[in-house]
Amino acid sequence: MKEQMRDLYEVLGVPENADERTIKKAYRALAKKNHPDANPDNPAAEARFKEASAAYEVLSNPEKRALYDEFGVDSLRQGFDAEQARAFKNAYGGGGFRGARPGQGFGFDFGNGANVNLDPNDLFEELFGGFGGGFAGRRQPRSPRVARGQDLRASVTLDFRAGALGARREFHFEGGRSIKVNIPSGVEDGETLRLRGKGMPAPNGVEGGQPGDLLLEIHLTEDENFSRDGLDLHLDIPLTLGEAIHGARVKVPTLDGEVTLKVPAGTQSGQVMRLRGKGISRKGRGQGDLYVNLEVRLPEVTSEEEKRALEVLERAYGAHPRERGSRTQHAA
Repeated sequence: MKEQMRDLYEVLGVPENADERTIKKAYRALAKKNHPDANPDNPAAEARFKEASAAYEVLSNPEKRALYDEFGVDSLRQGFDAEQARAFKNAYGGGGFRGARPGQGFGFDFGNGANVNLDPNDLFEELFGGFGGGFAGRRQPRSPRVARGQDLRASVTLDFRAGALGARREFHFEGGRSIKVNIPSGVEDGETLRLRGKGMPAPNGVEGGQPGDLLLEIHLTEDENFSRDGLDLHLDIPLTLGEAIHGARVKVPTLDGEVTLKVPAGTQSGQVMRLRGKGISRKGRGQGDLYVNLEVRLPEVTSEEEKRALEVLERAYGAHPRERGSRTQHAA
């Protein structure tokens, strides 16, 4: 007997009214804990990772989540038709409808205290058998459904730059099947991409059958230079005291090579400069910017000559920077 699928909310350990942020946080924690890279040769952890990924793929999608809340596990079947499911409910008198969760049947309340529970497999047959005229159940010929191949799941870890710029990767599956896919630029850590038609082919002999999809979960490594906020990038650039005082032209790394940034004279530590269009590009979402945080680094003062020079600089402050009305405060 095939093991019943667990409730998706139970898999992620969140309540049914959980918001998107709670669901995403719970999933990321489970994915990080059970990821195959962190648990080599641990089939149980891999199974939990796949189960959490499958649950998140549904509950993170508002449309799929709504169908799951209404119809339960049957909404996850290939070819499921919500309109036909509602028509089936209406055919039984329009009473209350309880969406089935894993291990449950569909319950129909006829309004007179009688209640009928149907096995989800029987209901699935009814959903695609057609309805001829209300409760009498006069069947019409079944409309042909396009058969789809099985969806495949995989995960990939990309370095920060590959995730930002896009990459091409090859995946190998059981049975010797391999798939080459182009991962678009701008993917985010923890995101699941649905690559249409990259799954298993339709069953042999099925005319007009369509291949399944590849559900690809993305994991990104951290970068030594950049941090990310959506499509925007952030970067810390150190300056010497002289560069901050006199101004300078400094080389700044970007995703597509170095550029020269003109630092104005009198720059204060913590000042931020924006390079427009030097962030991450993603189709349909636009182009981000690069924000450069300037950090003034002080030298180590050890010799007597350096100490005397420091005393001269101290006198240049005039009033102490923490005093109201100092030149430094006005300059900032």
